[in-house]
Amino acid sequence: MNSTTMAAAQITPSVFLQIKLNAKGEGAGQIMAAAKIRFDKKKGKYEIESNGNQYIKATNVRSWM
Repeated sequence: MNSTTMAAAQITPSVFLQIKLNAKGEGAGQIMAAAKIRFDKKKGKYEIESNGNQYIKATNVRSWM
C-alpha cells in the first residue's frame, strides 16, 4: 500500500467480523457493521474503533468446508 491508499483505508469504514468455531465447524460470533480498523506501529497491533454501532450477535454459524 502506498501512503494514499493507507490514508483512505484509515478513514473508510469497514466491517469487522469475529467468529469462533469448534472442531465440528459450529460456532458463534459478532459483527460490527461500521468500524475503523488501523494498525498501531508502536503497539504492534490492530485497533478497532466503532462508528457508534453496537456489535450484532451471530448465532448458529457453520463452516461450509
